[in-house]
Amino acid sequence: MGVSCHSLSGYDRLKVLFTALNPGTREPFLFNYDMVARTGLSTKDFIAPTGFDFRERRYFRMGDQIGAVSYLNILASELSDKMLAVISYIFKRGGEITPLALQKILYYVQGIYMVLQGTAIYSEDCEAWVHGPVYEPVYSMFKNFKYNPIDDSRYIIFRDRYRELTEDEKKAIDLVLESFGMYSGKMLEFITHNETPWVDARGNCLPSEICKEIITKSAIGEYFQGVAKKYDIGTVEGLNQYIHDKSERHI
Repeated sequence: MGVSCHSLSGYDRLKVLFTALNPGTREPFLFNYDMVARTGLSTKDFIAPTGFDFRERRYFRMGDQIGAVSYLNILASELSDKMLAVISYIFKRGGEITPLALQKILYYVQGIYMVLQGTAIYSEDCEAWVHGPVYEPVYSMFKNFKYNPIDDSRYIIFRDRYRELTEDEKKAIDLVLESFGMYSGKMLEFITHNETPWVDARGNCLPSEICKEIITKSAIGEYFQGVAKKYDIGTVEGLNQYIHDKSERHI
């Protein structure tokens, strides 16, 4: 796998812990096991910072360093390996993407892939939310970014997952990114609001009414099969023409 390793001595392990517990310190790590016998101190005393202070809810002090506590609600176990790989590939392709835009890109990847390959690319179902199709576990993972671009560097679970994709899968994602991916999340939301799968799943719901109705894969597949009869969705040019026709009312 291209990874080298070596065993650490007791001193080396303590030095690693000292560095982790004393970030930014300029003090060298001074220790040998004879010092334990001479001073009566334990090894913990040599690696610990001068103090800990956790009285604040989000902030803490460790020695002379101040840090902030944050957490991410990682729901990777609720996402299929294929969904993780697709999101990884979207991040790898670069460019900023908001949670809203990511949801719509995932929806269009599903639809385009179903036409090109005759099957779904991932097993997850999306729901007909107010702002268009939404994959709820993906929403939960990135909701803290709100309307801001996702900082994908914070998510190690996506690193290199794109390598699991086939060339056919990458082709479908590339088609979507090079067409739908050129538009904002709000524009993509508008387009999905004018597509049968979302409209039918919403039924009689009011525009701002919460809806958890699933947009079935069969509905997505049937709709984009119909689109493919009018547009060459195997090309970026064909998809751009579809987007142009669907977005005319928005301009």
